[in-house]
Amino acid sequence: LEENGACMDHITSGPSTIPQAGRGAFATRFLKKGTVVAPSPLIHIPDRSALHIYEEFPPDKEGYVARNTDKRVHYQLLLNYCFGHANTTMLLSPYGVLTSLINHDHTNPNTEVQWTKNMQRPDWLELSPDKLEDFSFSGLSLD
Repeated sequence: LEENGACMDHITSGPSTIPQAGRGAFATRFLKKGTVVAPSPLIHIPDRSALHIYEEFPPDKEGYVARNTDKRVHYQLLLNYCFGHANTTMLLSPYGVLTSLINHDHTNPNTEVQWTKNMQRPDWLELSPDKLEDFSFSGLSLD
């Protein structure tokens, strides 16, 4: 456990101090600078358009509804929690314990995100988004 384990009780959930934000993650004790707050495996989403919401065409004779991909009307809420870059369609979605509740002041952050030192699949960091699309399991993670 000391060699490969990760502490999972550094944060707890509670009402956010940010108005209208819902719930947030809060430290259960003082954490020294550089302490891993919570490990978070990542689900890779090769094409961000998978999170688009489109207008629907009226149902056909069998009752099936099709999307009108010419009329995007919104995005899935999950997009708010993903990491991405303007130069790629790839998104990385954290799914660790309570990590989706971590919010911070973007002008004065009190934590940082970094690649996990003991990455399950470090070779994936060298792959293009096209190659990552071939894998249907998690291999990347953040601390």
